[in-house]
Amino acid sequence: MSKSRRRADGKPEYRSIDQLLAEAAQDDVVQRQLRACWPPSVAPDEVFSPVEVPVWLTHTVAKPDDDGDWQELAAQLATSSAAHSRRRATARQKVEESLTKVADLTRRFNEQVSLSGSISPGIQLTPVGVEARLERFDADCPPVDDLPGDLAERLRQAARAASPAWWRRLLT
Repeated sequence: MSKSRRRADGKPEYRSIDQLLAEAAQDDVVQRQLRACWPPSVAPDEVFSPVEVPVWLTHTVAKPDDDGDWQELAAQLATSSAAHSRRRATARQKVEESLTKVADLTRRFNEQVSLSGSISPGIQLTPVGVEARLERFDADCPPVDDLPGDLAERLRQAARAASPAWWRRLLT
């Protein structure tokens, strides 16, 4: 019986798709919270380049939350989305390696069955479509938007530029 590998923080190294989807759902909640308390004086284009503005940030919010701690939420979201992206990439790589191995074993088995005169050719295995299965993985577990690690700092600087301190307003 083999032990599952563990990371430095004690959590299992590999995640199931259900765990990845649960992490993505948590990221969605934080995205909505950050969108709700996003400073109205800061346009998303000031924090992100026009190409990298996340889709969740372009939607309007029904009820803005002026009391939300947007700096903490931005830092939390950047950290969790980066961690989720790493875990998803690891899981996708493991799935790809496993599928490639299964496809190779299936091909070799089918070759042996076809070359053997004593084994009925009716027991051949169905070939594994690696690309189709990877597309299914991508559809079942879509990637989250990549956010810059310094999102909280960018947002803080944009908010300061949009609403300078009182003494800066006096000097300008």
